[in-house]
Amino acid sequence: CWKLFGPQAVAGKKGKAPLGPGDPQTVEALDAVLEQKWVILDRAPTFTTTAVLAFHPVRVPGRAIRLNPLLCRWMNADFDGDQAAFYLPLTDATQQEAGDLISVAGQLSHNPALVKTLLPPSEVIWGLAWRSLTAEGRAEIARITGAAEGAFEPLLTQARLSELLVSILERDGVAGMLEKLQALAQLGYDAAQASGASMSPFIRMDQDMPPAPDGDDPARWEVYTEELAEKILSSTNYRDPYVGPQLLDAHARAWNRQSLPMVVGVRGVVNDADGRPVIVRHNYSEGLTPREMYACVVGARQGFAQIHVQNEQMAQDMQKSSEPAGLNVLARARRARYPGIVFARAAATGETDPLEDIDSRLLVGLR
Repeated sequence: CWKLFGPQAVAGKKGKAPLGPGDPQTVEALDAVLEQKWVILDRAPTFTTTAVLAFHPVRVPGRAIRLNPLLCRWMNADFDGDQAAFYLPLTDATQQEAGDLISVAGQLSHNPALVKTLLPPSEVIWGLAWRSLTAEGRAEIARITGAAEGAFEPLLTQARLSELLVSILERDGVAGMLEKLQALAQLGYDAAQASGASMSPFIRMDQDMPPAPDGDDPARWEVYTEELAEKILSSTNYRDPYVGPQLLDAHARAWNRQSLPMVVGVRGVVNDADGRPVIVRHNYSEGLTPREMYACVVGARQGFAQIHVQNEQMAQDMQKSSEPAGLNVLARARRARYPGIVFARAAATGETDPLEDIDSRLLVGLR
């Protein structure tokens, strides 16, 4: 931080000693500089506009980049080894562009539809859903958002939260919406922590389940699996000590409608390595037999292979789309494996680049 912003912090303090990170007045001046400056954070690979965001930096101890959890979804940052880099725009013009165009407020101002994707982490959504189960909780959510208490169902879902953010943005503007979103996030975290909810080591469904069919007819087992999943997901006993937190999560986020039945129901029909149907009669909480496990591995490996193929195709498409077109000097040099040869020949023949295409102009720093 001192290397990047120190010179600006000590500007105008010549002749006064000491000047450095050990001087409290200089550190205070450094923080004042940080409040005004923008840095750009890039969470590669950059597939969306929101993977590149501008922030006002804040000093924190330790060698780490700390990111507001509300923006993890935008940047596809899930802390499983992701890498990120930040950059400091140097000129006044680039500083202004960073704030106007790629800050959170800037992105929302130019594309308000992005607010639908600005959803908090799953812990926050769960906490808000848990809080919304009581009249007191719904009143607190209404107070933060400025909405009428009657506008909330007994369960605040992720979809309803997205609609709510859209209406707040239209009513209160970007700054007002972001302030209320931060307050909602804090409420959600506090509610989740206070609930003490967790994954029970004895997770199960206490209610009576429909009896399993006899035999190995795949068609009958597929019907049974769907019937069992519907029975599990139709339960709203969110205070069940064995499966309540997971039911609430399934209904609030509508994302694990398949995974939860596989944990407390049955896996159902899968195909083995030879393509033959195998009936998986057990769930994950009970444990699978070796034959059932090996059959399930086939589908998992096929899924990984499909993801790998999609990533390879995406990389090829990106490479093709980013390859410079044209026959001018800079375009040829950017395509060449050894660009020095292109520049040397151009210098020898007196060839110049007219800087007509946008990529060449950006390369040399022109708009």
